[in-house]
Amino acid sequence: MKIFIVPSWYPTKINPTVGTFFVDRAQFIQNAGHDVVIIVNIAHSLRKLLRFNFGYTRDNKCNMEYGLKTYRNEYINWRPFMPRLFFNHYKKILCMQTKNILKEFGKPDLVLINSSLWAGAALSEILHMEDIPYIVSEHLKEFLIPNGFSHYQLNCINISYQYAKNIIATSSSLQKAIVNYFPNYSNKIKLIPNPTDYYKYSSLNKQKITGVPFKFIAIAAFRSEKRIDLLLHAFNYVIQEYDNINLTIIGDGPEKKSVLSLIKKMNLQNNVTLKGHLYKNEIVSELCNSNAFVLSSDVETFGVVLIEALACGIPIVATRCGGPEDIVSSKTGILIDKGSSKELALGMKQMLIKYKYFQFNKLRSFAKERYGERTYLHSLNSIFNSIVY
Repeated sequence: MKIFIVPSWYPTKINPTVGTFFVDRAQFIQNAGHDVVIIVNIAHSLRKLLRFNFGYTRDNKCNMEYGLKTYRNEYINWRPFMPRLFFNHYKKILCMQTKNILKEFGKPDLVLINSSLWAGAALSEILHMEDIPYIVSEHLKEFLIPNGFSHYQLNCINISYQYAKNIIATSSSLQKAIVNYFPNYSNKIKLIPNPTDYYKYSSLNKQKITGVPFKFIAIAAFRSEKRIDLLLHAFNYVIQEYDNINLTIIGDGPEKKSVLSLIKKMNLQNNVTLKGHLYKNEIVSELCNSNAFVLSSDVETFGVVLIEALACGIPIVATRCGGPEDIVSSKTGILIDKGSSKELALGMKQMLIKYKYFQFNKLRSFAKERYGERTYLHSLNSIFNSIVY
């Protein structure tokens, strides 16, 4: 089956870790025997202007990236405060890019679009006119935030959904939220959790980590909704009672300065390590040398980092913020209410006490059976086949 995949965000030289799970999913689909073409159209923030390589703006040739045939187009969004003008420009470029690829490769059997904003809204009409079926896999956290969308954005999402054959939600919380916003499309919505490359994440970890110090690990962009501040306050509470513990945080972002300031203010320099951005193999190594994973977010549509941790046999402490409710149970970790550093600290203390009861191999088996490549492809192929055949 010939499949075009169009992500609304994707790894770039400026942001190499953004959308990496879209790459993983595309590789799974290609490994299943499908002919995959990736269409990347990225409008960078004006704040990235000084880091932008203008020689890399319009590369409409097919290149191999991550083993995938990829067409890439990157440019600066010169209209950051004019969403209608931005979207019209984005749509024009993506539609032109897609038309050129159709001339070269011919019509695909279907198109998989990752998120309605903005790729889904941009391609909806042209794909309908060309009689090319498409699926929208939704990942927007704004669905889980009260009044998360403007009226204009909701109109664009509606445009994306109206001709879609199916809409994929990655968690039950996201599925429910989409139905609340767009009840007329409820029959189109399918629940398919994100997958993890189980074998990549389980290959290094052969046994449960024991001994001291006890190592908590977190992986998150340093953005407001990830609540790194909450995590640090919670860790500070815990360390007053359990002094032989460490916390490693992988990630970077706009709140890094405030994070560094908070670590210094609470005198946590000897117990908290910031690793910055890491590549996948480095993340695997860090996970495999940790005892428990902590997620402190206010909102997550899924939480890929959680199933990556489980694939390494690591139990989880996570906030009830959307996606984690589908993943974390008494057998895989501890769920606590979001927004409270004291609640998160209590969850971390419970993990220190209950850690010995979590079974390493059962955590890995759960990740493989529920979120492994085979399970994901079985669900996805059933949708593909219902559309094409």
